[in-house]
Amino acid sequence: MTVILYTQPGCGPCVAQARALTKHGITFETVNIRETPEAAERIAALGATSTPVIEVTTPLGSWYWAGFSLDKTKHLQQLQNGQ
Repeated sequence: MTVILYTQPGCGPCVAQARALTKHGITFETVNIRETPEAAERIAALGATSTPVIEVTTPLGSWYWAGFSLDKTKHLQQLQNGQ
């Protein structure tokens, strides 16, 4: 499973989402959309209009969500642990 957290400076929910992912033992890559124009284009293509955006890719497919979500973070933890 690959998890990408798209963030930008000054985004409080981005910090909260990163903390939640870390707390739940989820390995993720952080991408600052201000420093990586392709990342900004990617989240726009997904239909997201704000950060954080979390993109998840597994052998079965990929999906994303925008905004902080503890429930979705817990679901990712279950997926990662094979539950």
